[in-house]
Amino acid sequence: MNRKGFIRFWTPAWTYGLAALILMFALFPIYHMVLVSIKPDEDLFKPTLFTAKPTLQKYIELIKQKHFLVLHFRRQLFNSILVSLGTAILTLFISSTCAYAISRLKFPGRKTLFRASLFTYMVPRSFIVIPFYSLMIKYGLINSYLSVILAETTFATPYCIWVLTEFFKTIPIEVEEAAIVDGAGRFRIFTSIVLPLTAPALVALATYAFIFAWNEFLYVLVLINSNELFTIPVGLSWYMNQDTIPWGLMMAESTLFSIPPIIFYYVFQRYMVSGLAMGAVK
Repeated sequence: MNRKGFIRFWTPAWTYGLAALILMFALFPIYHMVLVSIKPDEDLFKPTLFTAKPTLQKYIELIKQKHFLVLHFRRQLFNSILVSLGTAILTLFISSTCAYAISRLKFPGRKTLFRASLFTYMVPRSFIVIPFYSLMIKYGLINSYLSVILAETTFATPYCIWVLTEFFKTIPIEVEEAAIVDGAGRFRIFTSIVLPLTAPALVALATYAFIFAWNEFLYVLVLINSNELFTIPVGLSWYMNQDTIPWGLMMAESTLFSIPPIIFYYVFQRYMVSGLAMGAVK
């Protein structure tokens, strides 16, 4: 093999080897989580990469809610799904209408409003948790799903507005002008023409908002005070308050908790990549 051929061979081999190491480093915590969840109690603290006696006993206890720490697991799973889906739907509604107005309508302060939407990320979320809590008290929304959905929508919407605004600008204005000539109103154009053309971006941002709300802990803990309305991240925190932590059960719940967003992401993965890339062209 000549020198050029060796370099051609070595470059992809070196690249793939480095990528494999990074992938192993990233996936090892997930592998360890699953491994601990299927280990029997007597092997729980043995530093092994495999287990000779895998068991699903922890998953059975979790699903049947036999342990006092998981008495509300099924309800908490439902709460997490409800809050995440509600956040995704409300975020898409607000961000799509706002982004379309910014990209197509002419009004004073349009560019300032667009830029100001991203300034909300300059303030840490923990800084405004108390003002948001006071606001929810005034509206009587404490200890309700809506309070958490509104909180998550507040933080997910600015990014979605930014992406959708740039995406709407890529749609030829001639398409809408032709619809106006045919007698279509602004609302009909938005719902029948613009939204279908932006389906990849909408799906991508819905996935982003869903995962964003799925992992929420702080605002659920502050705004909710009922065990029946807590989501799984708060339920997982209960383990750390025990004198003896059931690590196997905790890892089993963590594993099940990670499955829905993984499914949600991989089902819409092609929309995630194309939608976010097309919206960031400018």
